[in-house]
Amino acid sequence: MKNIANLKSHICSSCTKLGTIKSNTELFVKICNSCDKKNSLLEDFKEMNYFEIFSLNQTYDIEKYLGKLDKEYRSILKLVHPDLLSFLNDKNTLKEAEEVSSHINKSFTVLKCGYDRAVYLVRLFLYYA
Repeated sequence: MKNIANLKSHICSSCTKLGTIKSNTELFVKICNSCDKKNSLLEDFKEMNYFEIFSLNQTYDIEKYLGKLDKEYRSILKLVHPDLLSFLNDKNTLKEAEEVSSHINKSFTVLKCGYDRAVYLVRLFLYYA
């Protein structure tokens, strides 16, 4: 299962080797240690399903984990919320931060609501079937 902690390591889409994030001043960009290809953190978020983003099992019955969901949501937003990154004055980084933040917000909203979570699970099941 993918999760936020796994974003620190990845399989490079270019050289297919397992890599880690190099020291990098660009936010939301991972650089492969093997081939130096840049990989967008936004793409990693888009590849994860909503449950993976928050490190939850893919099940409807997550009511007992809503506290964990809320805690994970808040900790992720502390890293990617555009308002917290406004000091950068970099339009591209802020735009990507807005996209990541929007994706996280949508994921959280869907998982928090029982009906939306059920619909999302059906779509996941149909997608992987």
